[in-house]
Amino acid sequence: MDKIKNKKLKSPMIWFLLKFSIIILGYYSLSAFSFFTDLLLELAELGAITSSALLNIFGEESNHYANTLFTATNSLKVSVGCDGSEPIVYLLAGIIAYPAFLKYKIIGFVIGAIVLFFVNVARIISLFYINGYYQEYFNIVHNEAMPFFTLLSSGAIFYGWMRIVNKYNKK
Repeated sequence: MDKIKNKKLKSPMIWFLLKFSIIILGYYSLSAFSFFTDLLLELAELGAITSSALLNIFGEESNHYANTLFTATNSLKVSVGCDGSEPIVYLLAGIIAYPAFLKYKIIGFVIGAIVLFFVNVARIISLFYINGYYQEYFNIVHNEAMPFFTLLSSGAIFYGWMRIVNKYNKK
């Protein structure tokens, strides 16, 4: 019986899940504090600024005020929870928990976080247009489809990173 317990505790998957869970729990625990939600609000504002800039590049006359994106006929507030931090933290937790060299972790996280930021910007722009043209679908897309898509993107990036890391670890 002791051999079974010891074997289970030495399992790399158990350690991965434990580290991953602690990081995710830490993220959600921090969200109870105002200083952390203020940081997330800054990330939401950056998303609104970037979305507005991209909309302007593509011919929309958009602007932003704080974390709100608007045109003459449409507006969208990017709130805490829609800031894109959750998929980034899930990616970070996976990368930290996975056994790899620190340089691969740093490179993977930086590139992955940038990609996920722009996935979130694409989500914001999509929701902006859905809010303006297909408002009856806004809630289902915002509350159901988009969170799934962004977390799926995070998982896909982690999987790709993990495959690359495993390839280099074998050499």
